Amino acid sequence: MVRKYVKLMREQDHKEVLALGYFDDKELPPMRFSKLGLDFFTRKDLNWYYKPIAPVVKNFVQRGLIF
Repeated sequence: MVRKYVKLMREQDHKEVLALGYFDDKELPPMRFSKLGLDFFTRKDLNWYYKPIAPVVKNFVQRGLIF
């Protein structure tokens, strides 16, 4: 559903659309989820307080694209 929404937003001439998802496991399943603008982080990317520490999350937040 998210992938379709991102595609729709890109088709409507929005300059930049990024999506960030959380997968509640230590690693992503073998299938490739990440595509341009669709990034994921997992449980191993959280610190002891469950705060995301993955570079992909930091980059997403710094770009100011939080929904």
